[in-house]
Amino acid sequence: TNSAGYILLSDAGLELDLISVETQITDLEYIDMEDGGNAQTVFIDPGSLLNITGTPNELIILGDANGTNDAVQATDFLDTGKDISIGGQKFSIYEGRTVDDILTTLIIDDDITVTLT
Repeated sequence: TNSAGYILLSDAGLELDLISVETQITDLEYIDMEDGGNAQTVFIDPGSLLNITGTPNELIILGDANGTNDAVQATDFLDTGKDISIGGQKFSIYEGRTVDDILTTLIIDDDITVTLT
């Protein structure tokens, strides 16, 4: 489901590849994988994040805490070692730079398995 500012992923086994698929998504603020039990995976890199978000080039990704194996594969991002709390939930902050050296930020729910490549 795509709505103003967010995408809700709700199908089991869904993979959202934002790196290799051209998309018409703009001004995206967050991706919600909190669907109550299905595992989903998001693939993203700094260039795709820049293309789908507005200023300040950041994206929040929410996930389930119920052992659903939600995952994000973040290419060319680094873990900053910083955390933020949103609504009482802990999120880790990752940063990456585009080929034009534009800083992008991923804010990922700690309930999600993150793979940095």
